[in-house]
Amino acid sequence: MPRGTGELGFYVGKERTVAIWGGTPAVDLPVAKRPRVQVMRTDSPVFSAYLAARASRTDLFFVRAAHGVALCNAPVPVRQAP
Repeated sequence: MPRGTGELGFYVGKERTVAIWGGTPAVDLPVAKRPRVQVMRTDSPVFSAYLAARASRTDLFFVRAAHGVALCNAPVPVRQAP
């Protein structure tokens, strides 16, 4: 989504508000219904390159590159297992 018009790029009105009606942690699902996922290894050279790319993003959303990464800005990539 593009930056909002408010301070620090926040959205001012409620037109972008998304309601979350509920959720169930995977651990609370029966084993047969739990999603099967693969998680990128955080001790790999590929993950190091991923972090470097996250730290120097320059796409239109960013006013300037941060040249660093906070924990919340670098989610570990996950995909569904085949």
